[in-house]
Amino acid sequence: DATDRCCFVHDCCYEKLTDCSPKSDIYSYSWKTGVIICGEGTECEKQICECDRAAAVCFGQNLRTYKNKYMFYPDFLCTDPTEK
Repeated sequence: DATDRCCFVHDCCYEKLTDCSPKSDIYSYSWKTGVIICGEGTECEKQICECDRAAAVCFGQNLRTYKNKYMFYPDFLCTDPTEK
C-alpha cells in the first residue's frame, strides 16, 4: 500500500547516503506553518533530514491508506502481486 511505498522510498533514500549514519546522526529542523524545514549542519545531516522530511510528507499524504492490522505484520509474509 501507499504507507509501505513511503517506507520503501525512505529506506532507498537512506541507502544512498553511503558515508552517513542516518540511524544515529542527529540533525536540526523546524516546523513552520505546516512545513518541515531542515536546519543547518553537515552535508550528511542535511541529507538525512531531507530523507526524513520526504517520508513525513509521504506518510501525511497517505494517512487514509494506513491499516492498523498490518502494524506488526511480519516482512516475510509480504508479497507483491505484480512479482508473480
